[in-house]
Amino acid sequence: MLDRCEDSNVEDNNFSGSATVWLIGSDRCLVTRNVLVRGTATLESAGGFVELTGTNDTLVAGNVLEGGRGIFLIGDRLDLPAGGATTGGADRNVIEDNLIRDSDFGVLLFGASNNRVALNTILRARNGVTIARLLDLDTGFEVPGDRNLIEANVIRDGVQGVWNWRASENHLKDNLIVDHWIGMLEGPLGRFSSSPNQYSENSIAGNRLFGLIVIGGSPILERNEFQGNGSMAPAPADLEPYLSLLGDLRGGIAVLPMVGDDLELDNGDPGDDLIGRPIIGGPGRKNLFSNNAGVDIFALDTRAANAATLERDNHYKGEGTPRIRQDWFGLVRVEDADGNPVADAEVEVRDAAGAIVSTFTTGSSGFGPASIDPDRSQGRAQRWEGEPVIPWPRLTEYVIDGGGRHQDSTPHSITVEASGQTGCETFAWDGMPDESPSSASPLARYQTAVVRLGSSCDATGLHPVTPPR
Repeated sequence: MLDRCEDSNVEDNNFSGSATVWLIGSDRCLVTRNVLVRGTATLESAGGFVELTGTNDTLVAGNVLEGGRGIFLIGDRLDLPAGGATTGGADRNVIEDNLIRDSDFGVLLFGASNNRVALNTILRARNGVTIARLLDLDTGFEVPGDRNLIEANVIRDGVQGVWNWRASENHLKDNLIVDHWIGMLEGPLGRFSSSPNQYSENSIAGNRLFGLIVIGGSPILERNEFQGNGSMAPAPADLEPYLSLLGDLRGGIAVLPMVGDDLELDNGDPGDDLIGRPIIGGPGRKNLFSNNAGVDIFALDTRAANAATLERDNHYKGEGTPRIRQDWFGLVRVEDADGNPVADAEVEVRDAAGAIVSTFTTGSSGFGPASIDPDRSQGRAQRWEGEPVIPWPRLTEYVIDGGGRHQDSTPHSITVEASGQTGCETFAWDGMPDESPSSASPLARYQTAVVRLGSSCDATGLHPVTPPR
């Protein structure tokens, strides 16, 4: 440990067991050409890793780390001579040309800004590169994780390749991110800057769920390659909250809303949900999608900022995989002629082509499915723990297939049967406000189709089909 030891060097050492290189407030140091192998030490013993705590302008290069916890750059609470305190980031450091394998993390930037992480090889780390603000709930100290450059790294075979959460203005460029469960995860921006994170010229391939999952974030994606992402391999249990939103879909990019506030991902209040608006490609900035399973770009309950031009803003190869799919969560409430909720009603939802997309039974409040909690509208588990709440029905607005043909699935027809009575409604869940009474939602931004028993139906209960565009 070097504590407030500036201009120090840690070079050409061979550490094993529980040894750690730990610099606290020690600026302008060199940590180069060391070998750190955790051996039989446990993760709790903190063996086999490099940590820069509140340390700036330091070079960590040419090291080999195996079986430990990786390289940490962490902001720090700094005591001042007058008795006060402030926080300092771990800033302006260079993490370069290191080999990190079989670690909990590859490189963790936690309250660290203006760093360069480049030319590293990170193998079988659970989290390859993680960028996040530092928030200490006990003291209220908060340090940004902004304006870092993550460039030309090879990140292979972990759970998450890149995790970028509550951080802004980071640039991820020319990285190879392959064979993870989630190639990259982008969360909402940090509060210190509203400027987006940028992903350019990365190769994201062979990741088993999605190459990129965007949750409440608005990154800029340009000239990346998303190839061969998506498989039906059983996912680890701790990824279950993602599966509750993704369903069986796998592929290139998934864009999802963040349900909840800053500390709880699902607190039952849709008023503080974060709706991301990523920019995916564009003229001169086209991303390449090829051989992804399921779908190239999937959006649920939100749209990309360039949704109207998404197809021509990117390159797509292959006829089989749908290029784009836009889904929304819907909610159905069944009422009697007097407006009272009807329990145990059988509900059938069909798309514009007449295919059944959802069937369920209403609960005591008239909402369906019977087991849902309307106050937890999107099925994300509270505090990201335990079993996910059953989500609302998922309805597809449109699909652009591999040949570029637009298949419109709206409007949806809803048929209800309860105690010998029937009811019908035509409704389009499309994320847009609707003037009809049936769009009035008990949860503000979410759309609800209200079906009254005795409402008119044609002979089959179906409504006219909108032909594909």
